Amino acid sequence: MKRVLALLLVLITLLPLACACGQSELKAEETAQAETKTEAAAETVTEAATETAGMKPQSDYEKKITRILVLGNSGSNDVFFQLGRVFNAQGFGGKQYTLAFLYYSGCKFSQHVEFMRQDAPVYDYRKTNDVGYTTVAGATMKEALKDEQWDVILLHPGGSDDLTHENLKESFRKQIEEYVNEHVPTEHAFGYLHRATNPDDEVFFSSDWWRQPPEGFRSNQKKNYGTEDYMERYKIEMNLAKAHILTDPTYEYTINTASGMAYAHKILGVSQTALYRDYTHLTDLGRVISAYCLYAQFTGEAIEEVKLDSVPAKARQAHYQSQGDLVLTEDLKHIIKESANFSLQNPWEIPS
Repeated sequence: MKRVLALLLVLITLLPLACACGQSELKAEETAQAETKTEAAAETVTEAATETAGMKPQSDYEKKITRILVLGNSGSNDVFFQLGRVFNAQGFGGKQYTLAFLYYSGCKFSQHVEFMRQDAPVYDYRKTNDVGYTTVAGATMKEALKDEQWDVILLHPGGSDDLTHENLKESFRKQIEEYVNEHVPTEHAFGYLHRATNPDDEVFFSSDWWRQPPEGFRSNQKKNYGTEDYMERYKIEMNLAKAHILTDPTYEYTINTASGMAYAHKILGVSQTALYRDYTHLTDLGRVISAYCLYAQFTGEAIEEVKLDSVPAKARQAHYQSQGDLVLTEDLKHIIKESANFSLQNPWEIPS
């Protein structure tokens, strides 16, 4: 009996403590829930303030990637040409960025390998950011690689030699990757930049056009691709990229401005002579479309409004447009926006 009474006394003594502990745990849980709600509300307020200030919340892609270097040629020059103007006009979420590329005309992967082995000062090194645009002549690849804390190094193939031959698959591409890993001082990823396919319009192969393609150009197209048709070549290029780049885990980021160009031509009916200034390079309209394609994929955000009103036109384009700036009418802005958004949503698909 005494044991029972003693046990009851112990229980009576501990009961208030248990209640107190239970209330403490309940209060702690309520406090934690309140803090969570407060944090969520703060995030909502921050996002609202950001939108009020005219800046959209940044996508995951945009938060991570701010510095891109392209190892390229005149094709990447076309993509790059209006890029600074586009990034400044669109605002890039109010965020700082650095975009640059090494330019050597017609450069293929095999030539990049040769230049890096020789440490050859043969490149134009062009860089744009929120501050301005700079060009350094006679740069080496090593100098460019060490110049910034690059987030992504984009490799840009040099035409059909890289797209249809062994270069794209392994040999030279892997040697470039090893060199980049050796000389970029910070953590980085690799990417792949694909740009517009060569046109097949007869005007580019007539004596009326301002610049003739190299002798045998069309026969080489037939030899390399088995066709001269623009869209058939594009399909072949997409399949090669899917087989050798998109399946390679080394390449975390891929940007395809060619998809937007193909969409503009195939779906929106823009003539090839309005998109290309010769047999392989883009007009200013083509350059703006390509720049917006890169911008959309770089930021991961759809283009809602094209904020450029005009871009400087080049005199040698007078064959199809008047002298002076290329005015971006509402029709042209619609073409730019739709093409860029297609490239964002379907970068490796064939427009049909």
